[in-house]
Amino acid sequence: MDELITILGKELPVGQALDVVMKDIQEILNNAHCSTREIIFLPDTVESSFKRSYEVANDVQDMVHELKILLGELDKIMKKVPFKPEDNEEKEFVKEYINERKNKRKDIVVKI
Repeated sequence: MDELITILGKELPVGQALDVVMKDIQEILNNAHCSTREIIFLPDTVESSFKRSYEVANDVQDMVHELKILLGELDKIMKKVPFKPEDNEEKEFVKEYINERKNKRKDIVVKI
């Protein structure tokens, strides 16, 4: 796929854009996980742990903000990945498919 897309202010081939965004998401998510675990395991008997917990929590909140941006970029990429409809039958399929997905998305609930 040679189609270009602009993500994070750069024009890249769709495949390369996907790789860049996914790599960044994975790295930031891993860092957020490790940093959050750091807070959990800070000793509560050390006075400096209180301030450190806020510093690290703030860093994690910044990472969450970055992840939101990257997920928005991933959404743009995913709109470019599927093949383009070439005839009326394919166009009708895409129209119905998108409408069905919108309705299903309303019911999506994140479970833990």
